[in-house]
Amino acid sequence: MRDEDKAKDQLISELVELRQRFADLEAKNERAVGSWRDLWASHEAIVEAFDGLIYICSEKFEVEFMNKLLIRNTGQYPLGQKCYKALYNLDDVCSWCVNEQVLRGETVRWDWLSPKDTCWYHIVNTPVQHPDGSLSCMAMIQDITERKQAEESLRRTTRALKTLSESDHILVRANEESHLIDEICRIVVEIGGYRLAWVGLAEQDEEKNVRPVGCAGFEEGYLGSVNISWADTERGQGPTGQAIRMGQTSIVKNLATDPTYAPWREEALRRGYASSIALPLQEKGKVMGALNIYATEPDAFDPDEVKLLEELAFDVVYGIGALRTRAEHERMEKALREAEEKYHSIFENAVEGIFQSTPEGRLIGVNPALANMQGYGSPEEMIISIMDLGHQVFVDPNCRAEFKREMEKMGVIRGAEYQIYRQDHSKIWISVNARAVRDEHGAIQYYEGFIQEVTDRKRKKA
Repeated sequence: MRDEDKAKDQLISELVELRQRFADLEAKNERAVGSWRDLWASHEAIVEAFDGLIYICSEKFEVEFMNKLLIRNTGQYPLGQKCYKALYNLDDVCSWCVNEQVLRGETVRWDWLSPKDTCWYHIVNTPVQHPDGSLSCMAMIQDITERKQAEESLRRTTRALKTLSESDHILVRANEESHLIDEICRIVVEIGGYRLAWVGLAEQDEEKNVRPVGCAGFEEGYLGSVNISWADTERGQGPTGQAIRMGQTSIVKNLATDPTYAPWREEALRRGYASSIALPLQEKGKVMGALNIYATEPDAFDPDEVKLLEELAFDVVYGIGALRTRAEHERMEKALREAEEKYHSIFENAVEGIFQSTPEGRLIGVNPALANMQGYGSPEEMIISIMDLGHQVFVDPNCRAEFKREMEKMGVIRGAEYQIYRQDHSKIWISVNARAVRDEHGAIQYYEGFIQEVTDRKRKKA
């Protein structure tokens, strides 16, 4: 019995020891489970702290995990479903999918414009390796739409600034209106990166047509196929017509949908135009035409860019105005030169004497006929020799005084006859037709007129 008791005691002791070991194992397991639970909670907190979307899919494109933000966005937790169906409602793998690269062990970083919500996303796709060696694909997605919009706005503003800067050089170099317009359109396309630029002038005809006078870019017959007016009619409701008629910048954000662009939509879309802006060319309150610019993307003109393009339109107006003023001055100078040449020819070749003299009695100018009439070898000799018409030329100085009084009173003398001295002091009779030339204040600056010798007629009468 003693041996049996001893065996029983040993068995109980071993059982207690086993229970203790089991208890210890249970405690260790609980601690391990707790550690794993804490580790998972920590990892989950890290994952959920990410300010974007996360999902994991298997090699077969089945969703294995989504973070809470993505679950809220999709309104479901499509565990086990195909990712392309759950996220994009597609029946096959997305055309932009990079899982093939990821499953080769690559990490792929890329920016993507979603066709679903037209937002920009930065995506990092990485491989996830499981203990059994299998791979899954994890996608971490962040919305970068605001950043992209800011970058695009900066890009547009920069290109508009470059265009505006180059236009200043063109204004300096341009020597004719058509060249200026063509060059402005060229830099809008080449430096600004736009699809088409053209300038149209507002005709003052009955239909109020807009006449293209210069263009650059992908035009391909567009301006010849469209009939644009600035009248308040159907063909005047587009951006060009409105800009000219109202004197304000007019923008069409989407040519494919804007109802005012219906008459020209088909031709525009065929050439890849997606949006347009028309900037009035306005000088002193009068609109002469419009600068028209087309872009390949919808809603291409943001406020900052519009302000710069309006400055460009102002430069065009300034340049056209300066060139037209220069051309008018050149025309007037040419006309003046021709008139002067004509006058000089008449002055030099006239058979009658022609003169200009001051109220004080000095000669300003005489023609050869008058110098010869009074016995001088040249007009210059006569002008230098005569210092006082009243006493050196008029036989009766009172006649000179009478001449001045009549000029002051009437401003003109017709057929007045005077007896005068020639250079050799011989006397002749002359008939004078003259007028007074006054300044802006009405004061007489000089006299000018024609002199004809009438000595023979006076002798015959005598």
